[in-house]
Amino acid sequence: MNRIVMGLSYLLLAANVYAINITSNNVVAIANDRIGVAGTDTFSGTTVPSISSIEAVDSGNGSRVDIDYSVSANLSTFSHSFSLRRGGGLQETSQAIVNMYFTADLNDTFFIDGFFGVTHMDSPGEVYYRSTLEDLTTGTLLFDSLQVSRNTVDEFLDLGALGGDSTNSFSGSVSSSLSGDLINGHQYRWFSNASIYGFPDADQGAVGSGQVTMRVISEEAAHGVSDGGSTITLAYLALLFLFAFRRKIL
Repeated sequence: MNRIVMGLSYLLLAANVYAINITSNNVVAIANDRIGVAGTDTFSGTTVPSISSIEAVDSGNGSRVDIDYSVSANLSTFSHSFSLRRGGGLQETSQAIVNMYFTADLNDTFFIDGFFGVTHMDSPGEVYYRSTLEDLTTGTLLFDSLQVSRNTVDEFLDLGALGGDSTNSFSGSVSSSLSGDLINGHQYRWFSNASIYGFPDADQGAVGSGQVTMRVISEEAAHGVSDGGSTITLAYLALLFLFAFRRKIL
């Protein structure tokens, strides 16, 4: 009986739909005081689920990225939360970069969101926030969101908005939103970069935090093309029957 219950429980976990296959991944934390070698740390995991953290330190500069990849039924989530700090020297910098290549295993829908908030110790420096998604199979740019600020103290940027005081652009085939379709078998590149930079002048430094997250919903599984939904239903019914039978015989 226990083996049957364990087997059915495993079946419930296995019924999750892995909508994309990560073929290459390079998440990078960078901290650089512009003197000597920069501090770096990387994450290259391609499995789901994954939970990890990376951190780079160089003098008064630091970058930490918390990675959380998960799947639940037909929803896959790829989250990157970052914390940045930089010193006040000219061109000192802290960055968090995501560079992920993946293949859509089903016809999917993606949703990407993020934000970046920065507090300056006195005068403003450069705040840079960008995210892009490309269909490498067709050479199509799905979206490119870029915001740069150099003159605002305590800046806050929402991904996809036009909040930068120096540069703003939002382009691509789904430029009206940060969502769209992923085509089964196509290869994609998702790139994001958040940084604080001591420019154009030296100052007293800055700290920043934010996140960038991609969620992928498998539409085929949601509409029953995959057997994930029926597998889950049958497994739950079987477990309920076994538990009821066990109570009865005990």
